Amino acid sequence: MYEVDERDRVVQLEELPQCSVDAPAPLIIANEHHVIVAYHIASTWPWTGILQMMRDHIALVRFDAVTYMCIPPNQDPVDGHPLASRGLKSCGAFRIQDSSWIRQLERMYRVRPGRFSGCQHTVLAFRYSIFECISRSFDVRTTKGPIADAIPAMAELLNETS
Repeated sequence: MYEVDERDRVVQLEELPQCSVDAPAPLIIANEHHVIVAYHIASTWPWTGILQMMRDHIALVRFDAVTYMCIPPNQDPVDGHPLASRGLKSCGAFRIQDSSWIRQLERMYRVRPGRFSGCQHTVLAFRYSIFECISRSFDVRTTKGPIADAIPAMAELLNETS
């Protein structure tokens, strides 16, 4: 884990679909160049304004990843996260501006200056776990079907060229 300082800013990402609050069931596969995260999407019921899981609607997020980590499942994973006091919330997607994690990586790999130039720090905070990624870019697609059926599409995305 990294330590945050006064420079880290948490900004909500509007580009990614809202995960299901009830059961996002994130699924992650990776190789040396990409990480694919699949999760159930939520939808707002128009007559109540309440978020509900859209059965069989899945988001597939493909990161051109430099590195990533997963915070182990816990009842309230955001509570102990160093960015919780900055606005990180469960069941949301966030960009961390002026990321301490990126700055730490720059110090560690100072023999290759600029290696992390243009990278972004993204956090997907699910109900029971947190996924964090430093990437050059990401894109999102949606599909239908049970989340386990998304595995072939995820594997295909691993080898797709940008």
